[in-house]
Amino acid sequence: MVLLDNDAIFASGTAVLQMGPIKLRHTIRNTPGSYGARLDIEGKQVRQIDQVGCLIADTSLDLQALIDAIQSKLDGLTHTLFDEHGKAWTDCVMISFKSGAFIRIGARWRCDYTIEYLQVKP
Repeated sequence: MVLLDNDAIFASGTAVLQMGPIKLRHTIRNTPGSYGARLDIEGKQVRQIDQVGCLIADTSLDLQALIDAIQSKLDGLTHTLFDEHGKAWTDCVMISFKSGAFIRIGARWRCDYTIEYLQVKP
């Protein structure tokens, strides 16, 4: 189960994380008259983490309450994201949340969503 700051706000449905790569910021300098190039390492870039899933609730009002709880994390602060294996991904900032249409599934309601995080200190 995916958790955000040990809060199970995604527990009503499914949630899947996709971790982006870690890359180094760098500058390549070619020196005239020499062989090869000089590579200057300038630190790590941020890692992008994408989350896709769905939320399920008994009423459309309950579904909106789940969405509101998730959107409250769009606060510009760093949070700890826990993947389905319990691994902690620290220093994650939620930078976007997009919810889909509310869909009736029998007696319940469903909404697909996507979230984008940046891990600012990978």
